[in-house]
Amino acid sequence: MADPVWVQLTHQGRNDDGGLGVGGATYIGTLGSDWTQEQDVPFRVRFVIQQTNASKTVQNQMFELFQNYNSGGFVQVTSISTELALVNDANSIADDAATVQDIGSGTYSTGESLGYCDGTSDNDTGNCDFNGAEEVEVEFCCQIQSTDVTATESFILEIRLSGGGSLDTYTDRPTVTVGVVADESSSSSSSLTSSSSSVTSSSSSLTSSSSSQSTSSSQSADISSVSSSSSVTSSSSSTSSSSASSESSSISDGVVNLPRSKSVTFVGPSSKSAAVVGPASSAIASPG
Repeated sequence: MADPVWVQLTHQGRNDDGGLGVGGATYIGTLGSDWTQEQDVPFRVRFVIQQTNASKTVQNQMFELFQNYNSGGFVQVTSISTELALVNDANSIADDAATVQDIGSGTYSTGESLGYCDGTSDNDTGNCDFNGAEEVEVEFCCQIQSTDVTATESFILEIRLSGGGSLDTYTDRPTVTVGVVADESSSSSSSLTSSSSSVTSSSSSLTSSSSSQSTSSSQSADISSVSSSSSVTSSSSSTSSSSASSESSSISDGVVNLPRSKSVTFVGPSSKSAAVVGPASSAIASPG
């Protein structure tokens, strides 16, 4: 009978914020995608592992997680390893707990599938059974150790058989880029918030200044308008006064000057006459 044929088919990153099964902890990105992970923050990564030899039955197979940091070669991830270590999850999931199908789509194990590992009791999964061509899902809880890594460098992750034997095919290996330390990320966010507040304050000051300038301009315009109105009133008064003076009646050399240059004949005594300039053209008889 031929040997089993092992395939690491795909993976998905996972936050350490919920249970192990379907609808548990939230996933990172999409199936098969790489991601950037903050330092000193627990996270999980889930793999689909297939045994593709339909005529082969495998019982009690366990799996381990290996990492290659910054192209330095693959080493096992354990609870005491540097750079990347197994850590206890925050959701009280028992080490070696059973896993069910969540991200895969092949024929799932009809036997045991104790595929969870967080390093609290050992550095590998529990027993997984393959009755012919079947698959299991294994999940590891890890943490990037800030004392041993540099931001923007990366890990390549792969699953191996218990004892360190490589799988036959790696269809997909995740690459996890080292992000910033969690505290630095929070500090950066606070700094951005403070900067935003300063910009808002500056904008408010500019708005206030603009409002003051607008009010000042409005007041200046009102004063100018009042001044102009006063000048017009004064000019109008002067014009009215001048007009009134020019239209006032006057007598000069026997000629009576009345408004609007209308003329009449005035007949007076002792054959004295005078030309009367005034409204209407009627003759006015003077007694005597």
